[in-house]
Amino acid sequence: MNPASLIPIVSILAGRYTKGKSTSIFYGMVHQLMEAVLYCIKEYQDHGDPFFPTPILDPALAYERGYAMVLSKTHQCKRLYEKLLVIFDDFGCRNCGSTVKEGIPAFFNTYAPLFNPQDHRLTLDYPAFIHPNALAGVDAIHQYLTHLNLEWQFLSAFDSQGVRRLLSLTLGDYQNLFLGNICETVLLTVLGCHSLELDGASLSLNAGQIHRLTEILSPLSQSAIKKNLHHLTEVLCRQAFSTVQDLPPYFFSILPSFAARLHQGAVSYSLEGLFYRFNALE
Repeated sequence: MNPASLIPIVSILAGRYTKGKSTSIFYGMVHQLMEAVLYCIKEYQDHGDPFFPTPILDPALAYERGYAMVLSKTHQCKRLYEKLLVIFDDFGCRNCGSTVKEGIPAFFNTYAPLFNPQDHRLTLDYPAFIHPNALAGVDAIHQYLTHLNLEWQFLSAFDSQGVRRLLSLTLGDYQNLFLGNICETVLLTVLGCHSLELDGASLSLNAGQIHRLTEILSPLSQSAIKKNLHHLTEVLCRQAFSTVQDLPPYFFSILPSFAARLHQGAVSYSLEGLFYRFNALE
């Protein structure tokens, strides 16, 4: 799209920004408003409009549709956040709790969909399985909250104290120092248990069980381990989370990493470190 065709839209936004009290604004603000227009138009181009299936070529109309979509997605984020809070437990992890309970509300308080929709102003320090690095603005927050909802629908099935115990075995002062993903830690432990046909609810593997898991995994290739993990994940989701349709493909995204770590741990006889040596000593 020709940038020159966007100048009238930017001019209107500039007038709204100054509330008609000035005919000039800083260059930096002009650049920001141009980015705002481009962001909204891209929102329309990327996601389309079910009510207007024919692509809109007029920049002003495309911007108008895109801006409406940004507003709609912002409201969707609020609903996703409210849904998350119903089941959310930070398990005592400060990084997780501050990001969700302080960072997300800060986004809603400061987000400017009209003048700066491309900037969500959050670093999202607590990592989801899939971090929205390639996204910006409300798109990033929407993906982030969607993924956190999936993770906590999984985590809420486990006893809170059991998760806290697992995290404490992962890192002594996990409350202040744990910067990883809680769901990843729990899922890996559950899949380790299920690999031995054990109940994953315990979130625990002892020394003998880890030795047996090493014997099972060490002859397998990394791709074979990944295939087994894929099957175990499908069974887990079907049996315990059948109503959460997006959970299996979301979990599948982390399985290549799990397979690589399990393969390396098995061939080097160091799975105790992967499943936490403290568990193995109990």
